[in-house]
Amino acid sequence: GHAVIAAVLGILRNDSIITIVPDGKGEQGSVSFSKQTPLHGTPLTLRRSPRWTRKFVLALYGGPAVTLKTEPDTDLREEGGFYEGDMIFAQWVMSFNASPIAEKRTWQRAIALVELHWPSIRAVAEELLKRRHMTGAEVKAATKR
Repeated sequence: GHAVIAAVLGILRNDSIITIVPDGKGEQGSVSFSKQTPLHGTPLTLRRSPRWTRKFVLALYGGPAVTLKTEPDTDLREEGGFYEGDMIFAQWVMSFNASPIAEKRTWQRAIALVELHWPSIRAVAEELLKRRHMTGAEVKAATKR
């Protein structure tokens, strides 16, 4: 979910390496975004435009939104749970320049983006399960089919 949403929003780097590790209960993976820099020092949101920051948060929410679609009973904020980090980090990023209402709208938009791009998300996930790795350029190509 993260990579496809980042690709359709234009913040996925071509040289990103997207990985997936099946664990029998879901998947674990990673993705790099355009303009991504280390998070020490100045907060990420102060170094990026508000538009880029919203796209970044939407991409962060992409993975949890996919899980909610496929496993509706999942507690995305479960302490120590797989998506707790994504949800808390997204909330932290939003806290610099968005109200709680904007955060809720962003989460709802992420869910809508997952629905809209579900065929691409499934196609990328299936390919990742076969290959374990894809580049950002390959994910972008898969979203245009």
